[in-house]
Amino acid sequence: MKGYISTVSVDLNENIAESVVKLEQDLNTGRQILDTKFMYIGHNKCVLFCRGQLGLNIQCLGDTTDGLKLDYNQDIAVDFCAGLSVTPGINHHHRDFTSYISVLHGTDQDQLRILKLQADMSFAEIENISVSPNSHSSIFSFTEPGGTETCYLIILPPQPEPDLNIYKLDLETNTFKLDDTLEGVRATDAEFLLPTDELTSLVLQVARLCNSDEDCSSIIETYSYRFYSGFSGKRPTEYIKYMEPVSDMQLVLNSNNQKFVLTHASADQSDLPIQTYIYKEHNVAQYREEFQNSVNLAPEFVSLDCHTLVGKYLKRLYSDENYDIPTIARIYMALMTRAHITIRPQDFPQQISQILTDPRFQEDLDPEPPVAVANIYMYVNTSTFERSYDDSAYLGSCLVYKGTDEVLYLYCRLLLDDLTGSYYAVSFAEDCDGGPQIPFSAYNGSDYNPHMRNDTDEISGHQCSLVHDVDQTFCQKLDNLDNKADAGAIIIHKGESTSDQRLGCGYLKKPVTSKIQFYRDHNEQDIKFDPYIRISV
Repeated sequence: MKGYISTVSVDLNENIAESVVKLEQDLNTGRQILDTKFMYIGHNKCVLFCRGQLGLNIQCLGDTTDGLKLDYNQDIAVDFCAGLSVTPGINHHHRDFTSYISVLHGTDQDQLRILKLQADMSFAEIENISVSPNSHSSIFSFTEPGGTETCYLIILPPQPEPDLNIYKLDLETNTFKLDDTLEGVRATDAEFLLPTDELTSLVLQVARLCNSDEDCSSIIETYSYRFYSGFSGKRPTEYIKYMEPVSDMQLVLNSNNQKFVLTHASADQSDLPIQTYIYKEHNVAQYREEFQNSVNLAPEFVSLDCHTLVGKYLKRLYSDENYDIPTIARIYMALMTRAHITIRPQDFPQQISQILTDPRFQEDLDPEPPVAVANIYMYVNTSTFERSYDDSAYLGSCLVYKGTDEVLYLYCRLLLDDLTGSYYAVSFAEDCDGGPQIPFSAYNGSDYNPHMRNDTDEISGHQCSLVHDVDQTFCQKLDNLDNKADAGAIIIHKGESTSDQRLGCGYLKKPVTSKIQFYRDHNEQDIKFDPYIRISV
């Protein structure tokens, strides 16, 4: 069976009907084409033809006096070329990065050959990987912050595996090693996309099977690249649901940088339509409803300063002989959960990794939600303890995480208008009306004081802090909150001391109760920030 390839140019007109389509070239490939990919080789736009027993053929586009033509570049001998993945692709903003080709080949189509562009503009093999027959792959090269060249590889077997593994090229050994894992993602296809010149826009688009509790057959979702925490550091940021199983997909950017996805169903299903992404500003009501119906809160303050604060504070607790090492370890795992830590169990030596992956310790590794949240409102009159509750009086929200009955970690997102020092002092009371103070202790000094970081919105800040020796009755109330009760109140002071004037106060309630009250009573667009949206700082 023969294959044909045609080069076509389109002279676009504002009136699409008047656009001119011209056949530039028509070639006989001599064999059926099993796969075709488009990529940059240097600054040349090239087409790769996977031609079964005839191997891999590369043709590059040339602008001649006769028009646009494909010219021979090179042939690469492989045992039965069955599938391709290339980088950098034509559809991506990374044409200057090193070129790689991933070729599925072999009599049983169970070998993945990785080729790298050399200085003489030819491709040479750097690794050959044994894979499940009829697997396919996704490869992507780029330059990390600091100028380090790197390359990612994903291998997708015909039957989706429980987790999606992401491999990274070790430049010293020229082999791919496991770098990141999307747990619970049963992927049928995956593709990297860099839609702009900024590395911060790098995403991994995944087509996966839906879980039993999801009303769908397949989902295509986006995982953003988070530099040192990879792709698994955050939940997916966008998605499209399908009632049919999606077997493969292709991402496309048009001239306006709008993203489209082309999908194909399983062999026994009809083709699926082209989809375009509907972003939050286009469908606010749906996203708001889905978010408000969720139980667990999303906000989290991820900062190296907060990691350091917790570490130094707990070390001081241990030094003062208040706690033993196992207790300190449990507190640290509860306050700075696995979602905040960029080191995974498999990154440790085998003996430690086995302990970290032991099911008996899974509870310590699971993310801990806050035990309570307080929406803070400013005092109108501090002598009478009168507060206002409209949008203009909303100061922010504070989340309380509990390590043990005596140690609390506080994350607050607060407006900066009334900040007179480097942070707000925080205290506890039985109510916001001048009731008795709730006793606690806190270490003083630059290593232990609350840390405040300004948000990019320039109107709010993120503050983290720890307290210990907290009143046991108060802690018990935090553990046993129902949908109506409160455990007490958090007071925000104008200065860095709890003796400074009160600025605002809020009652500590069950997280979902505080979230419902916020959305019921406020419009976050008028407040200018939403404390219940996931934060990455």
